[in-house]
Amino acid sequence: VDIGLTRLDEALSQARQTPSILHDVLACVIRAEEVAGNAARALLRLEELSTHIYSTGVLRAREHVELAGLGEDAALARERHQQQEKARLTSMLDAPAQPEGWKALQRLAVSAAMRMEETGWHGMRVGALTKALAVAAGLPPLQALEIGLAAELHDIGMLSVPARILGKKGALNDAERAIVRRHSDAGAEMLSDDTHPRVFLAREIARYHHARWDGGGYPERVAGEFIPLGARMCSITDAYDMMVCGYGGKARRTMEEALAELQREAGRQFDPELVSAFEGMVRSESKDIGVDLSGGSGMDDFQELVMSLKEDRGFV
Repeated sequence: VDIGLTRLDEALSQARQTPSILHDVLACVIRAEEVAGNAARALLRLEELSTHIYSTGVLRAREHVELAGLGEDAALARERHQQQEKARLTSMLDAPAQPEGWKALQRLAVSAAMRMEETGWHGMRVGALTKALAVAAGLPPLQALEIGLAAELHDIGMLSVPARILGKKGALNDAERAIVRRHSDAGAEMLSDDTHPRVFLAREIARYHHARWDGGGYPERVAGEFIPLGARMCSITDAYDMMVCGYGGKARRTMEEALAELQREAGRQFDPELVSAFEGMVRSESKDIGVDLSGGSGMDDFQELVMSLKEDRGFV
């Protein structure tokens, strides 16, 4: 069973680069995960199928179907089917619990971050921002919490990059850039024991958080809504944290300047709808706690925002 699911996971990674077959591969994976007793993983894949495939399929149908009513009826039928499947799979889930070895993975992620910046809290900040973005994007609170926790491990693969490359002054050469890029695959391999839904999410985020909306990132050719949702969110929060904190030899930007850069890259590097949701969240939260986005204190204000987002707010 484990070998079969691993091969299906590899097939799914390849299918992301060939969108025309992604629907069929996802359907196969959902059925296989359910038969194997992994209801939570099947539900995650069902969410992906709904978001990435049905939404694009409905839009494509609307372009070709002359009778608008027929297209609408098909869309509604699919929507009802999706809701029924989600309800059935959700009823099979156990109460959420922390994955075995999660604390050890968190420590590894902090160690990886400390190779790039001295505090080691990059992953924790990205996790808090990702959770808040997921809530702002309309995800259920518990799902947002799981995505935020999974995003903390997005750069765990940096442990595979030699310290001399991470600490190099000046621009990297082509060979060095290729080594750094491999950290996404390395992170996915480190998280290969992904029977728990949170680790499953973390693995996808680690692998795809450098994929670009326009397809120009890595892994190559994975673009748009074919990038897993958690990875799309993490790519925004990761970039924002790096711009504001300014590590890696780059100058720090104010929170306002970093938001402006995200907007410039919306539709190219980042999912434009998620960028808008993120900006709205940052502005609203900053206003509530009295943080000036264009202020000179920068890091202090940013840390205050992150700490506010990490506070217990009921479900999240």
